Amino acid sequence: MKPSRVIDAARKRCVTKETLTEYYDGLSYVIESKNITRQYSYNIDETGVQLGETNGGTVAGTVMTSSSERIKSDNSTWSSILESISADGRRLTPTVIFTSENLQGQWFPGIFPDWKYTTSPTGWSNADIFLKWFMESWTSIKASRKALTRRNILSGFLATGLFPIDVRKALKSLKPKEKKRKSFEGPITPRKRQVVAETVWGTPQGSHDIEKQLQEAQKNGNPSIRDFNCILKKAMKSIEQKNSQIQRLEEEKAVLKASAAAKAPTDYHSTRSSREEYITSGRGKQA
Repeated sequence: MKPSRVIDAARKRCVTKETLTEYYDGLSYVIESKNITRQYSYNIDETGVQLGETNGGTVAGTVMTSSSERIKSDNSTWSSILESISADGRRLTPTVIFTSENLQGQWFPGIFPDWKYTTSPTGWSNADIFLKWFMESWTSIKASRKALTRRNILSGFLATGLFPIDVRKALKSLKPKEKKRKSFEGPITPRKRQVVAETVWGTPQGSHDIEKQLQEAQKNGNPSIRDFNCILKKAMKSIEQKNSQIQRLEEEKAVLKASAAAKAPTDYHSTRSSREEYITSGRGKQA
């Protein structure tokens, strides 16, 4: 199975070629008419996380019924994280929004990152929280450089076509990316290995190998009886292997032939003619 990610149906339906083109045209008009430079272009995103039990619920029922109830756990809270980056490569200090009425300092020991923290009844951002966080972060210019580098931020703006404005790069994201499959490589017949001193005395596969062994035995003068016996034994072994291979192929051929004959349709006309010939010949003998 290939990996997938969950996208809201409404969001998926809204993100089309027409809507993206219209949005980028409007964005380009605002940037040109207001003369907005790179250092004043920001991209802001809100990410939600669920704390506690994240299972969908517990099924209460049996398999005998057509439907079952799902009991959702109450042991979970929702929190949001606001982040912003600028087109000139700066990352503003993020802020975390907890589901609560107020914020207490003892919740955040020294190991917590130097971010901003606030609360809301739902755990989501609102206009007041956004304006307070963004204006404070933008005024003080407290950028966090540990997670995102300037190079990563600039490449992100360039890849999405936000700065400089390029709707073509945004439209490319609508097309699913396909992984390049490796081209099919057919089977390759291995080359016959070259006969060297280490492989001369292997089991011969033909008369050429036997001739090589005889030449190797005659290099140092008159060959001994032992060398000839060795060559003969290996030649006999090679012949036996060939014979057994031929016998196995003949058996497979006979099985395939019988199987093909069994699958062949019966010719009823030839059967009828042979029966009539038999009856005619029987009458002739009786006469």
